[in-house]
Amino acid sequence: MDPNRFGRYGLFGARTQHALKYGPQSVFVASADGGGGGGGGGDDKTFTQEDVNALLAKERKKLEDKFKDYDDLKTKAGEVDDLKTRLETLEEEKDLAGKTAEEKERARAEKERTKLLADLEEAKTAREEAEAKLKSEGEAHRMTKVRTRLGTELTAAGVFPKAAEDALSTMLASSELDFDEETGALKTLTLSHDGTRYTPDEIGKACESYLKAKPHFAKAPAGGAGTTPPTGGGGGHDDRPLHERPIGDLLKQDAQTRQSQ
Repeated sequence: MDPNRFGRYGLFGARTQHALKYGPQSVFVASADGGGGGGGGGDDKTFTQEDVNALLAKERKKLEDKFKDYDDLKTKAGEVDDLKTRLETLEEEKDLAGKTAEEKERARAEKERTKLLADLEEAKTAREEAEAKLKSEGEAHRMTKVRTRLGTELTAAGVFPKAAEDALSTMLASSELDFDEETGALKTLTLSHDGTRYTPDEIGKACESYLKAKPHFAKAPAGGAGTTPPTGGGGGHDDRPLHERPIGDLLKQDAQTRQSQ
């Protein structure tokens, strides 16, 4: 094995390079300087198994020394908690000094009440945070289900593939969704262009109606991907695919379609 494989500083110390001789008793170590000994034959040293064990024991002791204070720190932490409890007891005794038994009992009850109110407020806050998280996750889940269903039905209704995502987003933005408060299931979908309300079983009809009202999402462009957009003020038809057209133009066209109905 190449004695230089472990680099300049070696495995066991500075300025040594090592190669392991896989025998039961020894480890061969070659000097980094190659031949600093007198005869030029290299300054080699063989470590016995006892030497290796001693080195490992030394490293293990370093680790033990590093964490030797753990138990002491743990004990001191417990002592701090005890001192804190004792301090609270002394504070209570000081506050109750000179009071009658009835006054002391009333003060203790008030202190316990204050603590319970604080615990209740903390529990209320934690519950509200958990409910808000669940609600947010629930809303995201149900909207994912709605988007998946609408995407499927729009495809079946003949949406232009490259316009499918735009058609879906625009349809959702211009529709009113009503969900069941208990189950979170979709109850109805109302299209804004005609005010028609559709049940979940009628989503396919809703998509057909939407594409009929928005034909630019349904028909393939006549000029293909290379068609040049209209120029000048003639107001010509833009035959570019929807994904190549500015969003402002799409919104303007959608508004014009609504006004013409």
